[in-house]
Amino acid sequence: MRSVTAKVIFILLLSSTAAFCQDFNIYPFSMIDYSFLGAGARARAMGGAFTGVADDASALTWNPAGLIQVDKTQASISGIYLPLQLKTKLTYATNSSHNIDSKFSDDKLKPSFASFVAPIRIKGHPFMASVTYNSVQNQINDEYNATDYPYYGSAQGFVFHGDATLESRHKVTGGLDKVALGFGTGLYGDLAVGGSVNIYTGTTESSFYGEFVDVLPYHSAGGQLLDSVRFHAVTNVVDKATTSGFNFTTSLFYHKNNFRAGLAVITPFQMITKHDVTRADTLYIRSVQENTVDVPTANRPSLYLGKTKIDIPTDISIGISYQVTPNLLLAGDFEYADYSKSKYFVRAEVDSQTQMSTLDSVNTFTLPGSIYFLVPYTGSNYNSAGELIEVYNTFDLKLDNSTQLRFGGEYTLKTKAGTIPIRAGFRMAQGPYREVTKLIRDSNGQPQYVSVNGASGEFVLGKKVTHTAVSFGTGIHWRQIWLDLTAEFNSEKQTETGTTAWGDYSTEKNRTGPALTLNFTGFF
Repeated sequence: MRSVTAKVIFILLLSSTAAFCQDFNIYPFSMIDYSFLGAGARARAMGGAFTGVADDASALTWNPAGLIQVDKTQASISGIYLPLQLKTKLTYATNSSHNIDSKFSDDKLKPSFASFVAPIRIKGHPFMASVTYNSVQNQINDEYNATDYPYYGSAQGFVFHGDATLESRHKVTGGLDKVALGFGTGLYGDLAVGGSVNIYTGTTESSFYGEFVDVLPYHSAGGQLLDSVRFHAVTNVVDKATTSGFNFTTSLFYHKNNFRAGLAVITPFQMITKHDVTRADTLYIRSVQENTVDVPTANRPSLYLGKTKIDIPTDISIGISYQVTPNLLLAGDFEYADYSKSKYFVRAEVDSQTQMSTLDSVNTFTLPGSIYFLVPYTGSNYNSAGELIEVYNTFDLKLDNSTQLRFGGEYTLKTKAGTIPIRAGFRMAQGPYREVTKLIRDSNGQPQYVSVNGASGEFVLGKKVTHTAVSFGTGIHWRQIWLDLTAEFNSEKQTETGTTAWGDYSTEKNRTGPALTLNFTGFF
């Protein structure tokens, strides 16, 4: 039974990745929008076409130089409601028992933006200073559930016939926030300059629960039946990840009569994430022949402390606006970020548990929101003082450049009750991801770039994944208080085809959902 126990541990490791096999494509950050789009209900209602407007408390998040237009001390705060819906459809050509058609919905209500703007003078020169908080990423929330998931295959003497079942749950929650401190001031004539320091911080938690039950015949290497074993395997994996980084924004703003134009450049930086991963496996094994009782035979807690980094490239945004009439404003933006040169760095780890085992040449590799698995150890070690010498494995993310087009407008109505704005906008973003065909995944769901079983590992990248958003907004403005409401309707779809251990497959993922933002601004 001892040898059976060792092999069951292997099976548990294999089964615990089954839910992760559907992690959607070749990109570790797939379907996660690392757009640093600005904040504020008014700007978002105009489709985000605000680089060439930037005349309210949200200006620091779009174009700091535009703060020069703000002539009063003001404070602003927003809350956002996100009823996210994620649909995944996975179809196998010859193995329909592995097909999945799942739907995940989640409602989230949270603060999304806060700002304070005030005039200051430095050596007699006027500045508009601002400090802001905004949620850069508030949709990092994905979940995959599988119940009665039939498992086929064989490993280490065990043969699965599809009657075993796996119940699993995978969930990622959390977000990324930004705090910025900056200014806008006149430079020369109608030209203004501005800048900000941006500090990024956030935490995410990725959790996995898997429960696997089966009765299996165990054969020797020569094919002799040695025993029949019932095992009940339970695993829990939790990754508490803390992310940090900082960069700068520099910007220009030009205002002449009814025409305005803006340029904002966000400098490149490395986003660093520290992973605190815990895993606990419990195995209940019973010999059918010996009629033993069902008792736990192994409890394997483990801890991994990992560190990853990703390159975030320079982001350039250009915008113009025109005041057509005193009541009508039109605006447009173009944004570009070249992710094609982005690299992903994973620190090679040395942990006491792997050093003590026969796996002393491996370390834990982690993909955010994905699985944890082992890759060859490449050299991290400790010096004589016990300090870790950091050595990183480097991976090409195979991303593409990212572009956005944003258009919007605002019309204001003067009424006895107050000024009522009517806003609308449209945003189309082509992210750094593409659709994928002819991709080969191994039994752990990881993409293979070499030939496997005679099939070519040269996958083909298709058209870019496009995110679209249509927005509408209104509100009511008085002299000292503005109330604004915005509704955004987002849509994104991605497809993938290829081959896995269970045959040819095709999969489609759709993410949709409105975003409702309520904004309060007070003037002093």
